[in-house]
Amino acid sequence: MSKPKKERASVSLSDFIKTTIVERDTYPTAQEAASKLGMTLASFKQRLQKERKDYPSVYKEFQPYQERRRKATEAEALDILQSLLQEKGE
Repeated sequence: MSKPKKERASVSLSDFIKTTIVERDTYPTAQEAASKLGMTLASFKQRLQKERKDYPSVYKEFQPYQERRRKATEAEALDILQSLLQEKGE
């Protein structure tokens, strides 16, 4: 049996501009903006890149979304490993 296809989010240009520019402070991360629009993060980023290319004057003062992820330091990774090994040993 095949999986049912996911419905694609149909987002108007108006809604996209409203969310990415007008309401930019309301949705500070790309994930929050994507969720508001009913899009996956990957689709949102792809659409944002396309719209910025197609409408440079609209997006000329656009503030890029900051990724909240950061790479862990080696010390943090070692701490994580140590705590996981301790959990396993208990």
